[in-house]
Amino acid sequence: MSELLTLESVQKTYRGERVVDVDELRLSPGEVLALTGPNAAGKSTLLRIMGLLEEPDAGFGRFRILGEKPGRPNRTALRRRVAVVFQTPYMFQRSAGENIALPLRWRRLTRPDIDARVSTVADDLGIDYLQEPAGTLS
Repeated sequence: MSELLTLESVQKTYRGERVVDVDELRLSPGEVLALTGPNAAGKSTLLRIMGLLEEPDAGFGRFRILGEKPGRPNRTALRRRVAVVFQTPYMFQRSAGENIALPLRWRRLTRPDIDARVSTVADDLGIDYLQEPAGTLS
């Protein structure tokens, strides 16, 4: 199996409004995927589909997980091999940057080390809103 997850032309619609429309997404072993976007962009719905908690619209595209098409006979077995951890609205009533830094403070790292690590994480993930209150972010 070369890919853990494959989505091609996958859609999800609620009450006539399309909330997920993925042309192509592939995830291979060892890769890390970060979903970013504004509120109500469909990130959680896409995660629910990928975690086999929700089904994409019937008749659209192709969805494979661990090399198999999820369906009634194998859904339970596949769910046992997949995990989704959802966010809470915010970890602490602090900025996004302070939430990233907090576990580093608990480890008693120095302020320069904390700042460097937070900066690295922000750069790696393309986060440019470190000063925003975490409760305002999705």
